[in-house]
Amino acid sequence: MRTLALLLFWAAVASGQSVTYTVSSAWSTGFTGAVVIHGPASAPVTAWVLEFDLPHGIGSHWDATITPLGNGRFRAVGQSWNANIAAGGNVSFGFSGIINGTQLTDPSNATLNGVGVPVNGQGGAGGPGSGPSGCPTAPAGPLAAPPVAPPPGVAAPDRRVVGYFTAWSVYGRNYHVPDVPAERLTHINYAFANIDSNLLIALGDPYADIDKFYPGDSWAPGALRGNFNRLRLLKEEHPHVRTLISVGGWTWSGLFSEVALSPARRQAFAASCVQFMTQYHFDGVDIDWEYPVSGGLASNITRPEDKQNYTLLLQELRAQLDAQGAMDGRHYLLTIAAPAGPGTYANIELDLIHPYLDWINVMAYDFHGSWSPLTNFHNGLYAASGDPSPDPVIATQFNGNSAVQAYLAAGIPADKIVLGAPFYGRGWSGVPATNNGLWQSFAGTPQGTWEPGVFDYDHVVEGLIPAGATRHWHSEAQVPWVHDPQTGLVVSYEDDQSLANKAQYVVGNGLGGIMFWELSCDDAPHTLLSVLADGLLGPRLWLQAATSGAGAGDLWLRVTGVVTGATHVGLVASATPAVIPGAGSFLGLVPDPLLLSLAVRPPAPLDILHWPVGQSPYVNGPLILAPCTLAGLAGQTWEGRAVAYDVAAPALIALSGIATLVW
Repeated sequence: MRTLALLLFWAAVASGQSVTYTVSSAWSTGFTGAVVIHGPASAPVTAWVLEFDLPHGIGSHWDATITPLGNGRFRAVGQSWNANIAAGGNVSFGFSGIINGTQLTDPSNATLNGVGVPVNGQGGAGGPGSGPSGCPTAPAGPLAAPPVAPPPGVAAPDRRVVGYFTAWSVYGRNYHVPDVPAERLTHINYAFANIDSNLLIALGDPYADIDKFYPGDSWAPGALRGNFNRLRLLKEEHPHVRTLISVGGWTWSGLFSEVALSPARRQAFAASCVQFMTQYHFDGVDIDWEYPVSGGLASNITRPEDKQNYTLLLQELRAQLDAQGAMDGRHYLLTIAAPAGPGTYANIELDLIHPYLDWINVMAYDFHGSWSPLTNFHNGLYAASGDPSPDPVIATQFNGNSAVQAYLAAGIPADKIVLGAPFYGRGWSGVPATNNGLWQSFAGTPQGTWEPGVFDYDHVVEGLIPAGATRHWHSEAQVPWVHDPQTGLVVSYEDDQSLANKAQYVVGNGLGGIMFWELSCDDAPHTLLSVLADGLLGPRLWLQAATSGAGAGDLWLRVTGVVTGATHVGLVASATPAVIPGAGSFLGLVPDPLLLSLAVRPPAPLDILHWPVGQSPYVNGPLILAPCTLAGLAGQTWEGRAVAYDVAAPALIALSGIATLVW
């Protein structure tokens, strides 16, 4: 097996065109591939299509649509923003791959717009400068951001995908708890609860939290409505999800110093949190103190003793949560949102707090913004060697990896560190075109999606890029930015490529997962959340069920992933139907097989449907069963379990999740 620093280079020239393929990291079961297509200097390339053979499976992909053609052949087609290549220009895309066997193998039989593209090292026979698979060995010198050697890792089922749901999402954003793709999450943090004048936890937005009426809610006095009731119902439908009430945040951290000041105040506040949590059906408490000792809003109360008092506050919360858990026969969660900047985490006793916490969400974003002197990355995973920031701490330590290493150095177990990622970008206006707008002065703060300078992910990819902004990628920082030379707009943001890399960083370093802010910023297909779930929780099958009228049901399936050692998978319905009111769409967790087996168990005898995935016309689009096939299931709800097995040895290999089908 290659090292984590393995690089593959795939380059060739056909009619002045060339393609470079790089594997920048690899581990025991997978790798990351990046492709750059260089157009000829003499003419533009319109609607590029790249086809190639690769025996390794391809999972998630970004900046191109990659379609399996069968027998290990793939077709990559550009997106709306990179489908054409200017004369002398280039485009790029990438993917996460799954290694079959023990060696990485060269791509072969490549064509670019129908023109053959030879591949260096083709056939795996070796050659000058190549390793045992025929792939060139890694060159000397530093590599761009390889994963560090991991400590003992976290098993995939134990990794966390933690998303914040904001109370205010139900207003202008029109994003509600039923819109949350809970099947792709493990935990939801509800933002925010406040602290009242008595230094106790309080509702942040009483109307949105407990009063807003949704269909099926009760107007009876004392009946729970609003987001809290929707979260309760969501957990009934998705029992694997845990919810935490997040207290404070940027706006409501002003009284934390007062809360933590004395034993009596800490005890009273902790008791109020436990009562709030149980009353409103949460599974834990998330403390978001921004920040102890200094920082945050100018109106915040802070004092030097905050550093020690924060530890004592967490100790008291842990004790009272454990006492409640002993009575209820369960464990209640305690987490914090923690800073990623060295000047702020220095004011927390990192070496002392972690025994009281289930995990720590490290907010590795907002490193730069409209308050900075130059445009810069607000969410870099690594430092960029060309960063012109005059303060060397800012240039070298304002990034996610630096924060993670500091938390590890403080003795925090890797599996208690959850890396934070933003589903939004930070923007600047009036930026010159030099260096594509990166590390430049700016004239002001542009109007964002909902507030100045802040752009939701869907706004960037569905609004800014189609309107003329160009996406750029920084190979060291491992994040993108967009620049519109006509308007002078620059936005540093997160996308599917950078998130896939962060998910691999988490896996490679044995971290506990990824937290993100926040759910309503994603696009309608949940692109960013899907990348996180695939990278941290494992490949899965997208499953949707819906009614098509007249009591008939249609079923859609899309395959994306591979289970090592399995030749088949099945979605087998349970004998006892789950009871879920209403109808809707739910996702199932089923890896990519050689043969897909769908088993539906109605009261009648078992009905099994088979499709050979590699040869099926349904691989690249929805598989729609005839309405009559599912007519007998109209109005019924079935809970199914995804299984993977080897046809030659029918013993179960993997049980990968639960899917709920509603007709």
